[in-house]
Amino acid sequence: MKKLIQDYINDFNSKQQLDYVVKPSIPVVWFGDMTAYQESKKKIVTIALNPSLSEFTEKRFDQINLGAVDAVEKLAQTLNKYFKVNPYWKWFNNNFEKVLNCLDASYYENKKTNTAIHIDFYSAIATNPIWGGLTKEEKNKLKRTDLFKRLLEQLAPDVILFSANASAFKDAFDDFELVERCDRISGKKSPFIHKYKHGKQIL
Repeated sequence: MKKLIQDYINDFNSKQQLDYVVKPSIPVVWFGDMTAYQESKKKIVTIALNPSLSEFTEKRFDQINLGAVDAVEKLAQTLNKYFKVNPYWKWFNNNFEKVLNCLDASYYENKKTNTAIHIDFYSAIATNPIWGGLTKEEKNKLKRTDLFKRLLEQLAPDVILFSANASAFKDAFDDFELVERCDRISGKKSPFIHKYKHGKQIL
């Protein structure tokens, strides 16, 4: 994991001067308590596209010298504390926490049996504007889906919750097989849920 975190840091350092990268910021490799996740009986990972600008409009992470010899350890420490300090609770609670609770899991300490963590697919770098407001060229400069796939492989989750449109879903999980469909929750433009499997993993 240390080598992978360093690769995320190197990627961030090579791109932090781009105009649309949030400043100051850090690479958010994951959100949540990695140790508690690894000790959970059911390992659940939630996924979105890239960190929000709002992660850095308030103090949620320690500022880290990413060129220091202990940068990997310091980054891991601040990422592990995320849901214990000042999480962007409105986004996480509205998007995933209620579903996690149905699976006896939570992002938050001592709330449920299993502790979930969150990662991002396209990049660990926060942008302004948000991902949907970037040009195709800007997105291509930031994308590191290879890092995401290495991280997901190391996390080896039993259950994955991914909130995204069909295009992003296909980019990330084209090797998963659709096993169950759910109608739209309410109305033509409301969200819908599909269940996929790949080996023992449920998505």
